[in-house]
Amino acid sequence: MHIPDGFLDAKTAVATGVIAVTGLGMALRAVRRTVEPRRIPLIGLAAAFIFAAQMLNFPILFGTSGHLIGAVLATVLLGPSAAILALSAVLILQCFMFADGGVTALGANLFNMALLAPTVGYGVYALLIRVTQRDLRGRLFAIAFAAWCSTVVASIACAAELTLSNTVAWNLAFSAMAGLHMLIGVGEAVITTLVVAAVARTRPDLLTDRVDAETSPRYREFALYGLLVSAGMVVLIAPWACSWPDGLERVAASLGFESRAISTPAPLSDYAVPGIRSAVPATVAAGLIGTVLAFLLAYAVVRLLTPPSAARKGAGGSRLAATMLFAGTVAFLPRTAWTAYEAAAAILLLALLLSRVPLGRFALRLLYLEPFVVGVSLLALFQAGGPSIFFALLAKSTLCLGAMVWFSTLTPFSDVLDTLKGLRVPPLLVTTLALMYRYLFLLSEEVRRLRRARSSRTFSATRSHAWASLATVAAHLFIRTSERAERLYLAMCARGWTT
Repeated sequence: MHIPDGFLDAKTAVATGVIAVTGLGMALRAVRRTVEPRRIPLIGLAAAFIFAAQMLNFPILFGTSGHLIGAVLATVLLGPSAAILALSAVLILQCFMFADGGVTALGANLFNMALLAPTVGYGVYALLIRVTQRDLRGRLFAIAFAAWCSTVVASIACAAELTLSNTVAWNLAFSAMAGLHMLIGVGEAVITTLVVAAVARTRPDLLTDRVDAETSPRYREFALYGLLVSAGMVVLIAPWACSWPDGLERVAASLGFESRAISTPAPLSDYAVPGIRSAVPATVAAGLIGTVLAFLLAYAVVRLLTPPSAARKGAGGSRLAATMLFAGTVAFLPRTAWTAYEAAAAILLLALLLSRVPLGRFALRLLYLEPFVVGVSLLALFQAGGPSIFFALLAKSTLCLGAMVWFSTLTPFSDVLDTLKGLRVPPLLVTTLALMYRYLFLLSEEVRRLRRARSSRTFSATRSHAWASLATVAAHLFIRTSERAERLYLAMCARGWTT
């Protein structure tokens, strides 16, 4: 249902743009006032999941396909205001990055799918909840009917916009768009109901307003798993999605205004990555890039709207999920996909700017690690196609290390440990990491003490005795550190620490 450039005239594009901007501003204000810090990762997750799900076209009758809008799904999980924000992030990303929907028609697409669909869906859902049973069966029925209604209403609005632009007559546009999307709405209802039912069985607290202090930290864990599921959908399902035209494309072809569409250039137009000739890897790479971007865009907007202290609290899991997804995507990019590398670098730069990480400090930390990357990459020069492999390996390694530096700069080590605990990492491994981190400070402190003692005794070794002196210092360093570590262990045991 993404309207391309050329289907709408200026007055319709401007009017829908003004309405969409107004509605988005109201949603941003509501999110800033009401969003809970624990739900910030879920907004990014919803945007990433919806982006991935919209790549999975399913077939309906008459050689036409449909795809999920996700309005009711996002509304049930996040609330209407946050759903509008997540859907808007997806549509803006699709427009400017993938040429899915026109730039001049962006306001209309935002109004139809990011504003009207969740508003109508939430209204129908809230009304049915009042008149039906409040158990899971009644809730799922309300969700299914609301998802169907949101799809049909959005298609009717699209038909009205085409008519106002004198693109096609109202009776033809209404019957064709509404008729096809009544069928597509069935698929929307089924997918939404299945997803919500699965969430209700595993995390029922996501569908209620109850705040449970014991389970709220698991929102970060749920966001991480959801990101991995979204990436899996892109890798395993998206390349084999139905290639038939969607509802609007079928209507445009049958009513004769398909030729009015104007293609808009974009970095990854039509979900293809320059440099990747095979369709399946190109679709997978574009989908993974889009999933990461959708998560980062929605998450960054909400984080900027939320007070800094609340936004930073418990954000380690979300950063870890974004870092893992970014590094995994970069690692699987073909070595000739230089446009994808540029897009990944732009994503990393955007994350640095939004996170307010000092670029000088970031560059210095990255520079410390870069010699190891160059040393490993140099080995590629001794095989066939060496220069190409060398530069590709250098680019991938630098981007992955940059993501790790971004994560380590923003996330205190205590938050990393809390995140690992939330992900059910074995406690013995978490404890080992905590002690290793603590002992690093012991080691550095002992080094400073030895250097101070050596300088106070005016110690100086000739060149011939330098290595022997260094070995002696290292031995004393090990002995003293071991003694202090033993005292630290006894102090921890005295305070009730157990393995």
